[in-house]
Amino acid sequence: MRFIDAPFYVKQMIVVSFISTFVLAIIGLFASVRLCKKRRYIVLTAVTFALSFLSIFLTMCGSYLYRVGKSVFEPSLTIISLPLWLHCVVAVAELALAVYGLVGAVLWNKKHISPVSIKESADSLPAGICFYEQSGLVRLINTEMNRLCVLATGKALLDGASFWRKISQGEIEENCLPLQTGENPIVEYEGGKVVSFKRYSHEIDSKTVYEIVAANVTEQYRLTKELEQKLDELKAVNKRLVEYGDNVVLLTKEKELLAAKIRIHDDMGKLLLATKRRLAEPLDKTEQKQMICFWQAEIAALKSTRPRIKKDNLQVIKDAAKLVGVTVEFCGKQPKADTVSEKILIAAMHECLTNTVSHANGKTMTVTVSEKNGKYTIEITNDGEKPKGEIIEGGGLSGLRLLVERENGKMVIHSAPQFELIIELPQGESL
Repeated sequence: MRFIDAPFYVKQMIVVSFISTFVLAIIGLFASVRLCKKRRYIVLTAVTFALSFLSIFLTMCGSYLYRVGKSVFEPSLTIISLPLWLHCVVAVAELALAVYGLVGAVLWNKKHISPVSIKESADSLPAGICFYEQSGLVRLINTEMNRLCVLATGKALLDGASFWRKISQGEIEENCLPLQTGENPIVEYEGGKVVSFKRYSHEIDSKTVYEIVAANVTEQYRLTKELEQKLDELKAVNKRLVEYGDNVVLLTKEKELLAAKIRIHDDMGKLLLATKRRLAEPLDKTEQKQMICFWQAEIAALKSTRPRIKKDNLQVIKDAAKLVGVTVEFCGKQPKADTVSEKILIAAMHECLTNTVSHANGKTMTVTVSEKNGKYTIEITNDGEKPKGEIIEGGGLSGLRLLVERENGKMVIHSAPQFELIIELPQGESL
């Protein structure tokens, strides 16, 4: 049976097969040229495209003219007069060639590196990349570099040389800030993103090709700024240390002078207090010689340049009391040295010793220290004359009260039935 004598639906099926082959051939030809660029796939799909086009044209035109009773031109008449089975074989063969060409081009592209795969890989990079010739003609650019160019210059990257000149000279949009220009420009984009640009030169086929790489250095830039700030702070600290080093000798001398003044004041105060106490009563020759020896020893100590051994503060108070004829009875646990509790205890004992000698004419001063109910308590009494009225706080007691209250403590003075000074400090202050 000839093709022209076949049923209409059979002829339609063969024509549809030719049309499908034609469409697949077009897609395969595009894929071969665009993706793999292999000659065998290009030739195969091109031949399939031409054959399918001729098959469609000759069969459809010949069938139509033959059906309406018009004259059919010779090539078309020859084709439609061929056996039906031959048309079926040709249709299947052309379809197979079209599928083979398309699938082969796609599979080759997946297994081999092509210009398209290189472009796709470049577009997937987080960094911007651009290759251009000396004339500025761009050979390869990814989407990230083009986006950065649009944000910085307001235009797409079509001229690589012009883009590099603008970036390196800081000629960019107002919403972008050139942090650094020159050979290694750095640009801060809107939103705080910081990008560093670098250009490299390559020799390819005796031609100079330039490569521009744009890297996101936002975090590195932030860390650099923090480091610079810390370096500035260190410089300021170093400057203060240098100034302190220059003045350390002077400060040491002043400290030593102040310590000497305090020592002289304390020693002379104790000696004057003892002298006043002794002179209040008639002295025999032995006591007079003893008093003179005290003064001579103190004067010799003042003239001496040898450093004195630091004594226990409580022992110093006891020695001072002994000089003025007062016995100190201490009950309780002595606080640790150089603590707030010790400083307040010594200050209170010193003030009460002065009052015992000057006002009460006492011979014994009793100091009781206890720790209970979360408080550190100091109680001081003497066996001297009872106060004649309410005790008015002078400079010494007022200063002691300020010292106690500054440490969140409490100070109470009783004048009846006898003089008693009570100081309470928070337990933590005694540590």
